[in-house]
Amino acid sequence: MHTREVEDWTKHGVPDLQQGIVRTPLPPVATFTDDPLRILRCVRFASRFGYAVHPEIAACLQGTDPNAADAPGVAAQLRSALGQKVSRERFGIEVDKMLQGPDPLRALQLLANLGIYNVVFDPPPPAQLVATYDRQTVLGPASPQPVHPALATAVLLHEVVQTAKHGLDGHAKHAELLSRLPRDWLEALVQRPEAAASQRYLWYGVALLPLRHMACTVGKKQLEWAGAYTIANGLKLGRREWKEPVAHLIEGGDLLSNPRLERFPDRSDPSQALLTPLSAVGLLLRNPSVTNPTLSLSLPATLLYALLTDLLPLWKEEDGVLVLESGAAAQVIDTYSAFWRTVQSWQLEQRSLDKPILDGGSVREALQCAPPLISRVLPHVVAWQLDHASAGSTDEQRKQCRAWLVEAWNAGHLVPEAERKAPEPKKPRRK
Repeated sequence: MHTREVEDWTKHGVPDLQQGIVRTPLPPVATFTDDPLRILRCVRFASRFGYAVHPEIAACLQGTDPNAADAPGVAAQLRSALGQKVSRERFGIEVDKMLQGPDPLRALQLLANLGIYNVVFDPPPPAQLVATYDRQTVLGPASPQPVHPALATAVLLHEVVQTAKHGLDGHAKHAELLSRLPRDWLEALVQRPEAAASQRYLWYGVALLPLRHMACTVGKKQLEWAGAYTIANGLKLGRREWKEPVAHLIEGGDLLSNPRLERFPDRSDPSQALLTPLSAVGLLLRNPSVTNPTLSLSLPATLLYALLTDLLPLWKEEDGVLVLESGAAAQVIDTYSAFWRTVQSWQLEQRSLDKPILDGGSVREALQCAPPLISRVLPHVVAWQLDHASAGSTDEQRKQCRAWLVEAWNAGHLVPEAERKAPEPKKPRRK
């Protein structure tokens, strides 16, 4: 401090900083054995500053060090030490910093390449999983899936976010495909107040894609998405801040999958018999897993997640490089772009969140129905007001909606006749 000179005891520090290299001061085995948390920090620093991981670190963790007597065994011991000695709260802190950093894609790639992806995103124990899988390989490079779903999807998500922030780069790997996305959709992903939170949830949703269709038992045999278990127990992240939003994002992505306009409404569903395409889409957007202002989830992010997951079957690996089938991918993207433009032309993003013009009390009074049925009728009220936005003043709309509601109810719509009976009162408990 007094000489204003940098002391480099390792003789590597300054050159490594100049060249952008992450290196351990001692041999990697010694450094990581002393404190396994340094493995995660190595990944975080490399992704944060765009540095390369020194080959000695990679060889040590991958089990390919030619100078080690039992390189695979040493790597396995380090992974075990990482999982057993580092608290799960610490995992959550480091992962959250990675996924909120400037290059989450790089972080996920490093976790996979270094063989610690399945240690970081620790899935539920096999005994709790509903779906059967190989715990050791499902999240690692040896995944039985054609490509690692998280790494493939992360590549495209990274390009989408960068395009939204900085405009379309003609040198981007998927520039031609990205040019098919509506510009206002991209802008909404990064410019809206909830954009930062939505991007964070998107990265968690992508990172946990290997668990997308898996469920596990929790508590008293209740089922829960396996990724939610990983967030709450493997990363010890908060329920309200991470678990609920990401779980809703996953469900919302499934609801929006393949949003071809001709499938709205679904005529095979009796509850949609009175819906128009406009009101069917509006009710879909109203679903709290699609649009949820309380959890900072909005349509741009949820629709993007649905798009990314629908593109998953189109990824393949050629000579160690992930490749997206551009022709089929273009058709999928065009379907989503058409859906987005339709929603915007109908102004459904905001309109779908409007309060019903008739409240529960008004519905019960008009139909003389049992209170439990009110929640099934109110969506029809919303559907009517979506289809009749220009039906006069608010008072006039209420009168017209009430008259329509009574007519539809008497005609046997809204709720099937057999399901309209009031539930029997509960018997008093014996003292």
